Amino acid sequence: MKQLTGKVVSPGVALAPACIHTDSAEHSIWIEGQSRTFSSEQERVESERQRFALACAKVEAEIESSSQKVSSQLSEEAAEIFEAHLLFLQDEELLALFDEELQQPGSLAEEALMRSLERCKQSFLMMEDDYLRQRVIDLQDVWFQVIAALRGHAGDAIQRERGDFILVARELYPSTLAKMPFEQLKGIVTEEGGELSHIAVMAHSLGVPYLIDVDRLCEHVESGQMLALDGEKGLLYVEPDFAFEAKYQAKQALWQQSKDVELETAMLPGRTRCGEAISLRANVNFLHSVEHVALVGGEGIGLFRTEFLFMGRETLPAEDEQYALYREVAEKMAPAPVTFRILDIGGDKQLSYFPLPEEENPQLGWRGIRVSLAHDELLLPQLCALWRASAHGNVRVMVPVLSTYEEVEAFLRIVEEARRSVLRRGLPVGTLPLGLMVETPSAALMLDFLADAVDFFSVGTNDLLQLLMGADRNNRQVGHLVNPLQPALLRLLGQLCEVATRCQKPISVCGEMASDPLFLPLLIGLGFRELSVASRFLPVIRQRLRLFTLEESVVLAEQVAKTPSHMKIFQAVRAFEERILKRAE
Repeated sequence: MKQLTGKVVSPGVALAPACIHTDSAEHSIWIEGQSRTFSSEQERVESERQRFALACAKVEAEIESSSQKVSSQLSEEAAEIFEAHLLFLQDEELLALFDEELQQPGSLAEEALMRSLERCKQSFLMMEDDYLRQRVIDLQDVWFQVIAALRGHAGDAIQRERGDFILVARELYPSTLAKMPFEQLKGIVTEEGGELSHIAVMAHSLGVPYLIDVDRLCEHVESGQMLALDGEKGLLYVEPDFAFEAKYQAKQALWQQSKDVELETAMLPGRTRCGEAISLRANVNFLHSVEHVALVGGEGIGLFRTEFLFMGRETLPAEDEQYALYREVAEKMAPAPVTFRILDIGGDKQLSYFPLPEEENPQLGWRGIRVSLAHDELLLPQLCALWRASAHGNVRVMVPVLSTYEEVEAFLRIVEEARRSVLRRGLPVGTLPLGLMVETPSAALMLDFLADAVDFFSVGTNDLLQLLMGADRNNRQVGHLVNPLQPALLRLLGQLCEVATRCQKPISVCGEMASDPLFLPLLIGLGFRELSVASRFLPVIRQRLRLFTLEESVVLAEQVAKTPSHMKIFQAVRAFEERILKRAE
């Protein structure tokens, strides 16, 4: 029996034969000896444009079919993946890039598409934001489908035996996973992948374990071999013996029981073992995700990223269009609160129709509220739309990437200007509480001053940790420093809770740290009583809360506060997790 290790992206336990998926879409792109003859360059360009358009139409139909299947069998959140794929086929900037490459003498559509893909990949991979950087996989997925259609290929061949299986691959695309028989898929293991990938979203929706970063996976596993996948400890066992299989069958049954408990507690309020109330809200990017928040018992939306409304289009969304979206979200969630983050562009989030100047270090440059304050055409219509939506639900506004008190004052002036603009038109408004994302060390250190001007705070641990440690998590040389268990971050988080409590202002966490059950007791012990996570994590976070008391979490936080090493902190947190998980057995 072989034992392989990886990183858990979706938890669970599975026991089934391996189904090896090869990268047929990528490996079959180039076919030796294929050529096309044209009488002129003009004929070539026009002919290849037509081939490309027909291939895109075919892929569009396939994507819509996948979207319908995923929507009906999984969730609207997972179906949004394929709606995003459709946007790639319609993106004017991507299409212009393809056409530019097609102008090269003698180029076929496939060659032009591959060159434009490579250029786009470099731009995506340079992005700081993990979520956006993972979108290169989606772009490849769509373009490989178009290339396969150009070549007349039917798509990926799924080689598997009949019955249940665990999918094994070097890398996996959403379109491939959508073609799988969901009822037979029991787990996923890949050599590559990402925690914020769309495969991760689909795995969570399927409720199957997903393991990534398994070194030389395809060299160690053959199709048909029995696999035992431990999506709790990050282990994969190849060809376990009979006794081991029996043990994992029992473990699989226990895991299913725990999932049943999750479903039973999905609509219960967030509570610790001793009954301490913890507000559990969701991070949302799109309208369709709102329904899923209610299904998993979300107590509101703690972060609605409005920038996705501005992306994948040719012009700025008008005030009325924004208002319609914000109102619909607010009405769907009412009376629960919805926190809309003001447009956060700059850095790795660029709009093709609103170009920003190039910068040597964009993550420390012109982004977030700094851009919005300089452009009334961005900020004023959005605030007017939010004021209008506030008449139809519990709407809140949050400001990203803020550093100074002067920025708050400037923002408040425009908030009031927007309110007066709406009232002058005779339109109703409600209340519009203002909050700040604490993402910069300066905002963290100024929290007591900022509290005088705002109604609530939300900590964006992703950016705050990088800026605090002076390290880019995508830089291999220093990425290890960007660890949520760094003593400096934990000390700062504790101080933020103390200041917010003293100033009588609610404070929450909306960064990735809040989505990890391992960190949950520590955040509660530090003083947080509100968390906002991706909606797919809400059931497991709610269930984990009920395994420990407030007093236990406080003791853990006090223990960690005396520990200067993040490795020793990890050991303490892991030991705490193992202790409370035994209560669920």
